[in-house]
Amino acid sequence: MADSTLSLLLRGYAWLPDRRRRSGGAPVRSRLVGKRVIALHGPAAVRFFYDENHIHRHGTLPEPVIDTLFGQGAVHTLDGEPHRVRKGTAMVDGFASAGPRQLRARVARRRQERRLAGLVERERDGGDRFYPFAPFIGGLAANRLEWEGGTIRPGTLVLLDLYGQNHDPDLWPRVFDPARFQGTPVRPDELVPQGGGDPTTGHRCPGEDITVALLSTLAVLLSGLAYRVPEQDLSIPLHRVPTAPRSGFVIEDVR
Repeated sequence: MADSTLSLLLRGYAWLPDRRRRSGGAPVRSRLVGKRVIALHGPAAVRFFYDENHIHRHGTLPEPVIDTLFGQGAVHTLDGEPHRVRKGTAMVDGFASAGPRQLRARVARRRQERRLAGLVERERDGGDRFYPFAPFIGGLAANRLEWEGGTIRPGTLVLLDLYGQNHDPDLWPRVFDPARFQGTPVRPDELVPQGGGDPTTGHRCPGEDITVALLSTLAVLLSGLAYRVPEQDLSIPLHRVPTAPRSGFVIEDVR
C-alpha cells in the first residue's frame, strides 16, 4: 500500500474527499508517514468514531502539533475520565469568564439580541460547515474493530472526514445557505466543523454555544459599522492547513 503523506501535504483539505471519490465512497485505506490509515465518512462514522470503546485520542498527534496547536495535556488529546474531568473544568472556566460580559450585553440589548440570535446561529452554522477548521481528525483503533464489512486492526490510525462530510452533496446542497438551519435542529453527527459527539462529555467543541452568544452581542455593534472592502484576493488555498483567504479580509474607511 503506497504512502500518501506527500499527496496529503500537496492537496490539504482536498486530499481525503478526492481519495473517497476514487474509492467509490468506500472507506479509504492508505498509509501516512508509514502508518496504516483508514478514513471514515458520514453520520454513522461520527457515532462510531466518538465511541471511546472504539477510538482512543491519546498518542495520536505528533508532538510538534500538540505543542503548537493545542499544548501539552490539552483536552483534545485525552480519553476517558481524564478527558471528562479536564473538559468539565474548561467549560466552567469558560462560562465564568464570559458570563458577566455576556449578561451585561444581554441586559442592555436583550430585544435586539433576541431578534438576531437565530440569524447569528444560522450564519455561524453555515460558515462552519463551509469552512471547517481541519480537514479531518484522527484517533487510534482501541482494539480489533469491524466497519462496513472490513476489519480495522488495533493501533490503526482512524481518520474522520470533516471537510468531506461538511461538503457532502448527499447531506448538503452545494450552496452557502444558512437559512437551511432555520427551524431545523442541527444533528451533531451531520454538522461536524470541529468534530462531532456530545459537547458536554465528548470531544465536540464546548464553546459553540458561547460563540453564538458572543456573536449575538457583537452583531448589534457590527451591524452599525460602515466600511469599504477594497479589491483583494479572497480565494482560499485548500493545500494550506489551517487555511484562510489569501488576503485575509481587508476593510477600509471604517466608521
